[in-house]
This record gives sequence, structure tokens and C-alpha cells, in this order.
Amino acid sequence: MDALFELFWKSSLVLCAAGFAALLARRASAATRHLIWAAALAGGLALPVGSAFLPRLRVAALPAPAETVALPHGPAVAAAPPMAIVQTRQVQPRLPPDPLPDPVEEAPLRTIDWGRVARLIWASVAIALLLRIAAGDVQLRGIARRAERAVGQEWMDLLDDCVARLDVRRPIALLQSTEVEVPITWGTLRPQIVIPASASGWSRPQKRAVLLHELAHVERHDALTQLVARISCALHWPNPLAWAGAAAMRMERERACDDRVLAEGARPTEYASSLLEIARTARPGGGRTALAMARRAQLEGRLLAVLDPGMDRRPVNRRRTAAVASAAAFVIAPLAAVRAERAAIAPARPAVADVSAAAPVVAPAPAPAGAAPWKKTAKPKIALASTPPTPPTPPTPPTPATPPTPPTPPTGPRVPSVGSTHTHGEKNNWTSSWSDGNRSVTFTARGDVRWTDDANDVASITPGGSFDLTIHDGAHHWHAELLPGPDGLSRTLLVDGEPRPWDARWFARALEDMDRHSAFAADMRFPKLYRQGGARAVLAFVDTMDGDYARRRYLQLLVERDPLDESTAVAVFRAVESMSGDYDRAEVLKSAAAKTRLDSDEKREAFLKACAGVQGDYERGRVLHELIEQPKLSPELARGVLSLVTKMGGDYEKAQALTGLIARHPIDALEYLKAGAKVSGDYEHARVLKALLSAQRLDGAAQIEVIRQARHLGDYESAEVLVALTRSARLTADAQREYEAAAEHLGDYSRKRVLSAVNR
Repeated sequence: MDALFELFWKSSLVLCAAGFAALLARRASAATRHLIWAAALAGGLALPVGSAFLPRLRVAALPAPAETVALPHGPAVAAAPPMAIVQTRQVQPRLPPDPLPDPVEEAPLRTIDWGRVARLIWASVAIALLLRIAAGDVQLRGIARRAERAVGQEWMDLLDDCVARLDVRRPIALLQSTEVEVPITWGTLRPQIVIPASASGWSRPQKRAVLLHELAHVERHDALTQLVARISCALHWPNPLAWAGAAAMRMERERACDDRVLAEGARPTEYASSLLEIARTARPGGGRTALAMARRAQLEGRLLAVLDPGMDRRPVNRRRTAAVASAAAFVIAPLAAVRAERAAIAPARPAVADVSAAAPVVAPAPAPAGAAPWKKTAKPKIALASTPPTPPTPPTPPTPATPPTPPTPPTGPRVPSVGSTHTHGEKNNWTSSWSDGNRSVTFTARGDVRWTDDANDVASITPGGSFDLTIHDGAHHWHAELLPGPDGLSRTLLVDGEPRPWDARWFARALEDMDRHSAFAADMRFPKLYRQGGARAVLAFVDTMDGDYARRRYLQLLVERDPLDESTAVAVFRAVESMSGDYDRAEVLKSAAAKTRLDSDEKREAFLKACAGVQGDYERGRVLHELIEQPKLSPELARGVLSLVTKMGGDYEKAQALTGLIARHPIDALEYLKAGAKVSGDYEHARVLKALLSAQRLDGAAQIEVIRQARHLGDYESAEVLVALTRSARLTADAQREYEAAAEHLGDYSRKRVLSAVNR
């Protein structure tokens, strides 16, 4: 019982502190308040773990247990204690009392252990809530398993653009399901976004806003914080503050995602209308395990926040995250170490006997025969032993930092515009749709559809199959249907609902337009184009395409087929500039660089210009690696590569590119150090500095800059850089003074190591 009470008051203190901090941060962004509540609920989970492993700090905060006194079953005998103080007065002597009758033996009463009952109830409810969380996860997995991949060209282009804008590095699965009514996101390691079946009718701005909102959840790892909050509520279910904190965190989470959408350029009025429209179709209480975009219970406050122009919409940065985490650790660690124990029973003070007879005290007469014998009761023994303090441990050298794990490469996107392909026996069913301004196209194929050699017509369809093509251009509605028959294909063409004669030229142009979006006929159309006009014809056709996947497909076929002379390679690199998806850009650039050596400045400049459009750190690092590996880059190209590397946000990718660049090409040391200063992680920052020291002998200004950057690292990394500096070059007088000043900020072991290195 004491353990449950201790868990209750500790978690209450943590959540009250979080509520006070959120109140102080009421003018800050919703992302900041969400971070505060997430840290508090995670701290609630850390409390029992910390209590088990941290050193104990005992505090007598609970009342002492009630003292029980055992009464003898025989007659009472008065006896003076050994240290009694005797006072003598002239009084009549007292007679001994009459003996007490024998006690009546009674059956012992059975008492209920309420502490055990409370623990049993707490554990039962907590297990039930954890099972509910697991059941919700299983339900979501079933929805995802039954869902179809939403891979329409417009959806995939928007997804690639939004992923690049938010710099999300994990692979995202975009699914469409009839079992959900609002967009939801779930999954921590493999995020999945599920949109309702009605999403096909949304406008392009509405689709973009939905994807930005859901990707904001992925960017901030909201699925993980949601799981932590639910487990914390299961552990602290008797505490109403835990449920209130989880509700506040959910509200701030959705507001933070709304702020992210507005920060990317969405109009507040249009976004508020989209939220209202989506919420109208939402079932109350559905999908609580996932991150649902629009809940009716939260809608009013969110709409007011969206339409308020004075709201702070900034996301949290690393410094603010570190500050909140440090404050949470400062509160939670001492609380976890405290052990609230009951106060010990105070030992009885020796009694002072008042003997009221001049004569010595006379013992009472013995009890009559047959009286019950006395029952001896063991006195409790209190051992008061003081443990001598443990002598302090001498300081040990700092442990080297563990290098961070390189990020997992993102999975390439699935083929867009080919739709979801389902195989049932020998029949393949696939659908694709896209829209372009006032024009929308949808085509569906059932069964095995075979094309003519030039991909301008359907050659055959297996029995039971069909091919449907619908085009709406704002002025007219075209619908073509092809069915297999005994005498060949049956063709039907409707224009605005009216039957029309079959138009073979219109159908050929429509199929060519399909190929421009989906590249479904690339293997047939490319050889024809290449035979007719070579690489120039293929590149001209690529310029008319509207989808990144289709462009990538034709450009990769060209790279495989053509020898890629200098002019063709430059033209391919320029064609890549019109692509928006990072993955498609990187794939074409890497395959072209592998085919044609980047051995001229013209090809290198075109390649570098194409690399500038790659926004994601991982893909940009991949393509820049191809250029960095080339021998003897010109100073202008090396500075261009350094400029692109400086704009990368990930420490690992930036450090990889910087160390590779300085190892192979002459770079101005101060420009390199300016780029290296933006690497925030101590391990990667030290790696960048040591790579410079291995590649160049620095002058005085560069030495001082290295020392100043090393001064802001951890003890181990700082000492490593400073010692490497003394080995690479002799320090100037100014650098020597800066070096000694930096050494004074280190711990004892590192300071001695650094000073001994410079004095050698």
C-alpha cells in the first residue's frame, strides 16, 4: 500500500509541475507545450524505474505504525525498575490486589489485508488498460493490411514534395481505406498514413494540407509520445492528473501539427474549412490508438487557434528540447530516489517509581494454585548501526563518446500512377488516376491487357477482362471502354454521355498522355523514340512529362542505352533539374555519373547544379559523394560543393561529406571551419575538425578557430582535437594562449593530458 501511495504522490508532483510549466508557456508555441506534457508523462513511466536503480534517499514522511501492547494473562505484579528514584513518606502500606480470573480463550479474528486488495485492483486495471492498447494496435494493423496503397500521381507528387519540405527521412507508406473516415497516422519505425476512400475527391490544397499535417506527426515522433502517454495512464490510472495531462498533450499535439501546416504556406481560412469538413465525417470516439487528424471534441479550440494571427507557431528546436529534458530530469531523478518511510517508534523513557512506604517494597502474595502461568512476550529489539561512509573513488578518465549510428537509407517510393495492383488467380486489376488543373484522367484495367508494338492501341485483353479510360477536361467528358469478344475487341466511346464512333487517333493520344504520367509503355515507346531521333528525341519527350517517376524511367533507359557523350550527359543533368522528388533525382544522377565519368568541368558544373535541387540530407549526401570522389575539383567547384554541404541539416551526412571533401581536395581552412561549426553533435564535430588537422597544416588564425570550436565540445572530444592540433603543427603564440585557456575548462584528467601534449 505504501508503494502505491508513493507512486501516486510522486506522479502528482511531476504532473503538477508540468501543468505549472505549461501555464507559464501559454504564450509559447503549441509544440513547446506538447513537449512539456510529453516529458511529464514519460517521467511518470521513469519514476518506478528510477526508484529501482537509483541510490535510496530515505525520508521519514509517513506516520509511525500504531504501537501494540501485550497484556499478561496472569496477575499484575508491581516491581520497581532498577533505576527507580525512591521517595519515602509516612503512609499506610498498600495491600496487594486480588488475583485476576483466568482469561477465556477465544478464536483469533481474521483480518483483511487491504494493502494486498489495493495492489490486486491496481494491477488488474493496469493490465486491462495495457491489453486495450495492444488490441488497438492489432486493429490498426488489420486496417493497414486490408488497405490499398494510394499511389495516384498527384498523391505521390504531393507526398514527395511534403517529405522534402519537412525533411522526413523515414520511409512513409500512404494507404487508402474504406474503414477510416478521417486521415490517421500510426507507426514509429515504419510510419503509415491512412486516408479515407473519399479523399480522391478532395482539392489539391486540401490534399497537401492533410499530408503536411500527418507528416508533422511523423517528423515529431508523435506515435511514440502517444504510446508513452497511454502506457503512463495505464500505470497511473488512479491518478486523474495523468488522464488530464494526456488529454492536454493530445490537444497541443494537434495544434502543433496545425501550426506546421500553416508555416508551410497554407491559408488559415482554407485550412480551417478543411478541418471542419473532415470532422463532419468523423465517428465520435473512433481510432483513439492512432493519430487522427480531426476529432470533434478538439475542433473548436483548434479552429480558434488556426484563425488567430498572433499565435506563436514556431516548432521546438534542439536547444529547447534539451532544456525541457534537463528540467524534467532535474525534477524526476530526485523524486525517484526519495523513499518515503514510516517514522520509527520512539523508545520508552525509563519510568520514575513513587514508592509510598518507609519500609522496603514487599512483593505481593503468590497467585493461587491453578492460576494461568505468565506468558512471556518478546520485546522488540531495535538495532541502531551506523554505516561508515564509503571513501571517495578517484577520478577516472572520461569515456569516449559512442559514435552515432548512421541513418537508415530511405526506401525508394513505389511506382506512382500505376495504382494498387492486386493479383487474383490469373487476373491483374490495376487503376490509376491523376489530375492536372481542370483536367482529370482515370483508367482501369482488369485482366491481362496487351499493347501494340508502338503502344498506341490495345492489342488484346484476356476473357473476362476490360479496359476503361475516363477523361474530364472541364468542357467535355470522355469515356472509352474496351471488352474482349469472339470477333476481337468491342470498343465503346461516349462523349458527354452520347455514343460516338470510335476515334483511334484520340485513343492513341490518350495512351501517349497516360505514358507521360505513368511510363506504363516505356519499354515499348523508348526504343521507337531512340531509333527515330536518338537521345535528343528521348529528352524532348521527357520535357513533356508531368511525373517524376515517368521522367526517371525514361532517363534511366537512356542512360543504359546511350554512350552519354559530354553534351548528352549535360542534357540529362539539366533534365533532372525539372524533377521534384529527391529519390528520383538521386537515382538518375547516380546512374548517369556511373555511366559517364565526371571528367570535365562542364559535366561537373551541370551535375552540381542538379544536386542543388535535392533537399533531403541523405539523398544530397549520396549524389555529392559522386562528385567528391572525382579527382582534382577546381576551386570554384570545391567551394560549390562546400556551400551545398553547409546547407545540410543532418550531422552524420554533413560530417561524411566534409571529411571526404577535405581529404581529397584543397579547401580554404577558414571556410571549412565555418561549415564545420554548424555540426552540432560533439562526436561528428570532433571528427570534422580532426579531418582538417590530418589534411592541412594550419596557420595561426585557423589554429585559433579550431581551438575555439573544440572548447565547446565535451571533455573527451575537446581533448582529442586539441592533442591532434599539437601533433599537426607548431602553435603560434596567440594560439598557445588560446590553447591554455581552453585547457582550463576541462576536467582534471583531460586538462593534464592536453597540457602535457603541448609541453612536449
